[in-house]
Amino acid sequence: MDIGRWLFLCYIGGAMSRELHNRLLKKVVNAPVNLYFDVTPVGKLLKYFTEDIGRTDRAFFWHINWCFDSIADCLSKISIACYFSKWMALVVTVNMILLYRVQTYTFNGKDEAQRLSSKFNGKKHKYL
Repeated sequence: MDIGRWLFLCYIGGAMSRELHNRLLKKVVNAPVNLYFDVTPVGKLLKYFTEDIGRTDRAFFWHINWCFDSIADCLSKISIACYFSKWMALVVTVNMILLYRVQTYTFNGKDEAQRLSSKFNGKKHKYL
């Protein structure tokens, strides 16, 4: 199980790293030339870029690993509790339904706030 998890983590971390690297490189390459790019040597820019990407890659992998460990720990504890107490299974099911409804309500509110925000384009409206 651990080997499969580590392979999956490596795949996800690599995909996230690749996407971040491509987006970041595209932004840097397409950035307008200003005084910073004129006076900073290319080697120094490349060094900063690779250091930041390396640091971010390590942070991605660590956080993904921590997240999967937390999820596995939580699911194993809930499974053990449900196995030994049938009432716990009912409580967990009711909580999952309630949390799903709260999540749906929250996402709908977030989408509505983004819609209103884009409609007014950052202008101060007399009703807001």
